[in-house]
Amino acid sequence: MLLELQDINRPWTLWFVRIINNHSGRLHLRYITNTTEDEEEDSSLDIHIFCLDRRVHFIGWQSNNSSVYFYDIPTCLKLITIDKEKLIDICLSQSKKQFLASNLFKEQEEIIKHRFTEGMKLEVFESNKQNIHIGRIGHIHNEYYFDISIDNDDDNNTNELSFIGYSTHPHILPAHWAAEHKLALINGENIRQTKDYWNLYTEKNGIENLVLERCFNLITLNATGNNRAEPGMKMEMIYTLNNKDYVFSVTLIHIADHLMWLRIDDTSLFNDDKLFYHVLPINSLDVFPVGWAKFNGFDLITPIQYQTIIKTYEQNRYE
Repeated sequence: MLLELQDINRPWTLWFVRIINNHSGRLHLRYITNTTEDEEEDSSLDIHIFCLDRRVHFIGWQSNNSSVYFYDIPTCLKLITIDKEKLIDICLSQSKKQFLASNLFKEQEEIIKHRFTEGMKLEVFESNKQNIHIGRIGHIHNEYYFDISIDNDDDNNTNELSFIGYSTHPHILPAHWAAEHKLALINGENIRQTKDYWNLYTEKNGIENLVLERCFNLITLNATGNNRAEPGMKMEMIYTLNNKDYVFSVTLIHIADHLMWLRIDDTSLFNDDKLFYHVLPINSLDVFPVGWAKFNGFDLITPIQYQTIIKTYEQNRYE
């Protein structure tokens, strides 16, 4: 079966993928690169993703949203020679022969229009180093997507592009967010800022460039809280290594609004210690309650050791 997939680096473009495997909604997808099925397709760039991920769509979704989205070769395939127009015609023709339930993607997150303008200042969670940086809204691509830059705050305007943002992106945060959650705020030169950085900034520059909280669509800025999750809780997290899905036992070590800091309990499969810790939003499609792996037929990488610390307290309840 064929689907359409938004490019992770240019999400306003889509390309065709083939379902290699569907395991309880976890899709193993492969990009269509050849005009005939006899030719072997490259598996090194396969994608493992849930069917409810916002990037996955039925064939024809692009044509229903053609004012913003269009077909194009994914950025990861730019070095491969592909007959783009011919492949588009072939995939659209093949899709007419397949049946796909109309309600399959109805629970997907909807990307809504943003209210940002270029130059606005905010805070940005940088996932590689897991730091919170001073950030800036960069180029506005359309009413849904925009560039996010780590702001060096210098006269040369040498900002480091970090990622493509959208209105509900969990890594874009309002000013003062780090200080309110007792986390460090870092500038583009990796220098820690004081807690009153934004107060000093607004005294000097005013508040015109600061992103207002009403522009954000974060979970805890809109609806109910997330107090059901507490540090110390065990969870399960799915992660792809060497083109294979693994489900790890993880421990929740910190939570701030919609973001969870998770520690892998068994790190023996990781060569990079930066992968021992993961920060994910509470609505992530990669995190599950204990027992999910067994129920859905996935092997679970269990903790190396179990430790239970019990604290007892003696007190006179009538004092």
